[in-house]
Amino acid sequence: MIGPLKVSETFLEHVAASEQKKIIVMSAHGSSITNTTSPRAPLYRTSKAALNANMHMLAIELAERGVIVGIIGPGTIDTEGYLDADPETLPQDVRSRIERGMIIPLDTFGSIISVIDGLTLEDSGVFLNWTGEVLPW
Repeated sequence: MIGPLKVSETFLEHVAASEQKKIIVMSAHGSSITNTTSPRAPLYRTSKAALNANMHMLAIELAERGVIVGIIGPGTIDTEGYLDADPETLPQDVRSRIERGMIIPLDTFGSIISVIDGLTLEDSGVFLNWTGEVLPW
């Protein structure tokens, strides 16, 4: 949670002088306190929730300079090829996550880039998923 903030501070003048003026961090859906239904991975989840809070405050601080702070929850991207496999060969936890839409295709990176490209100051400090939908805190 501190690392992304320190990197953002270190490169702030370069970002502020850039054409896009965007700082982007990757968070996680599990950081949503509102959507927490399982006690799994509490340290990971709380660290991502702290990241979101830090970046939200940074967004408020940098708004007057026109710097956009994007907080993206990309979801679990299928880097293992699960979506192309025979579901019967997959572990139950993986099948369950696929059925709930928690594992998304590898080609969603293009969607994430589109979300980042479309960010405006109104989106700064808002927690978004890979489609640009606002995620609850």
